[in-house]
Amino acid sequence: MDEKNQVTCIRTASSISWILGIIYILVFISILVPALVSDKIKLMEVLPLLLIMAVTFCIYCLSGWGLRKFFRWAGILSLCISGLSFLLSLLAISRGVNLNTLVSLIISGTIITLLVLGWKALK
Repeated sequence: MDEKNQVTCIRTASSISWILGIIYILVFISILVPALVSDKIKLMEVLPLLLIMAVTFCIYCLSGWGLRKFFRWAGILSLCISGLSFLLSLLAISRGVNLNTLVSLIISGTIITLLVLGWKALK
């Protein structure tokens, strides 16, 4: 694969990582706000989920930024989080298939494929 296509793969993976990071922060907010204002949902009950969402948001956005700058550490970070998401999606599919799981599996697989194809472009 030539250098132009490798750069395109990395930039596409960066864009997908940014989009996922933004989706995770929106989900974080959509869980946090009802927990703060509702009597039915207690903040302490959703705190572990909120922490996981915040860490995932930070990792996806940080890897998206680093991939845009072509840092190799960002590629490793993105491979780790996407690989973990891919494995969790496979485990979830074994329990029953739903649309969210399939979309997560496809997106994680796409990021992994793009990073592998464009790995030589990272510094």
